[in-house]
Amino acid sequence: MNVEFLSPCFLVIGNYEAVNRALSRLNNEGKLTRVLRGLYQTPNYNTFLKKILGLLQIK
Repeated sequence: MNVEFLSPCFLVIGNYEAVNRALSRLNNEGKLTRVLRGLYQTPNYNTFLKKILGLLQIK
């Protein structure tokens, strides 16, 4: 299941720079995918194929 979210959602936890550094780190580790600037989603992992399929289409 994919979850999409915006980086400003985390500004209650930390400041802008810290949030962006953390999201960038998670993106580099493959735990998140950056769709657009400030918009992230969890990778689309298919349990049947046992691989990440890519970005979901946002409608």
